[in-house]
Amino acid sequence: MPVIQYRRDLHQIPELDRDLPETIDYLQKALSRHRCRVFSPAEGALCAWFDAGKEDTVAFRADVDALPVEETGESPFRSRHPGRMHACGHDGHMAMVLALADAIEARREPLRQNVLLIFQPAEETTGGAKDICDSGVLTEYGVRRIFGIHLWPGLPEGTIWTRPGALMAKNSEVDLRITGRSAHITRADQGLDALWWGTEWLRRIYAMVDGELPASELRVLRFGQMESGTVRNAVSAQTVLRGGCSPWIPSASCAAGSGSWGRISPGRAAALWRPASAPVTRRFGTTRGWWRRCAAIWGSGRPPSWTSRPLPRRTSPSISSRCRGCSSSWGRGMCRRCTPRTFTLTSASWNGAWTSTGRCWICCKQYETGGRAFCPAP
Repeated sequence: MPVIQYRRDLHQIPELDRDLPETIDYLQKALSRHRCRVFSPAEGALCAWFDAGKEDTVAFRADVDALPVEETGESPFRSRHPGRMHACGHDGHMAMVLALADAIEARREPLRQNVLLIFQPAEETTGGAKDICDSGVLTEYGVRRIFGIHLWPGLPEGTIWTRPGALMAKNSEVDLRITGRSAHITRADQGLDALWWGTEWLRRIYAMVDGELPASELRVLRFGQMESGTVRNAVSAQTVLRGGCSPWIPSASCAAGSGSWGRISPGRAAALWRPASAPVTRRFGTTRGWWRRCAAIWGSGRPPSWTSRPLPRRTSPSISSRCRGCSSSWGRGMCRRCTPRTFTLTSASWNGAWTSTGRCWICCKQYETGGRAFCPAP
């Protein structure tokens, strides 16, 4: 039967995943005309073994499942199954392997190797290739090499193209989950913005893939889905990115492999993303040189101590720390002296300001800082 007729017949009966009764029945009938052993090594899979009495075997593989897509064309051989379509060319792959079976039957005597034809399910939903490998059929029949048959638009008609070694890229699904801490957008500094970290990570990973990896390492890394946040006026507590990674050589693959990439603290995350040329910064300022610019405003000849004095007992580890000016306990942006009597360090905190200069909103004294706001030393 002509390869075009095979393809048109199979195009009309698309089926999904491993549930392929019509497809398997069609393949079995087409192969039954040949002197070969037809068997199923795994659920939804089919193999045809042409025994030439040789020691080695070469295998040819075609994927057989379709996609859950509605076909809108009006061709006479359009899909007869609503909501399903061979939109990825697997009907063509099967047709080519069936045509190869016809050619083997016609030229059986000159064969220099045994031939194993493999029809693999669950390519779109993944897992079908693993089922066949785990079945042991490749070892049992002495397969030394295998060719995956694939359509390739743009190549000259009537030609077959290949090359030694790997031909197609490996495909991996990539899921990234970033966990932060939610807060109202007017108090964003009290939270950890998972949406910001997600967009920043995406920007930097794209820059690395497109600009830093060698051009000789062919790869694709892109994300098509991003979910973050629950409401418009709260900092997102979680961002999820979903995409795909297709490196052509193993060295371009993610070293972490499958599974979790682990938890990274906010401080560690900041260090990971800081450019190599950036100065080392401390948590609430830049460097000790920062003090020289602020000494006149602070009215003191000595820099605030962040290492020499022991840390006072905190009222709450999550929202209290030490004032860099007087070393007293403070609540996110002001020292204890400026804390209103009705203000509790354990229930809420003052956000301060993010501008380079300004005044404390409690005592109105001026300050200058590269980070959070706090009151000058007494």
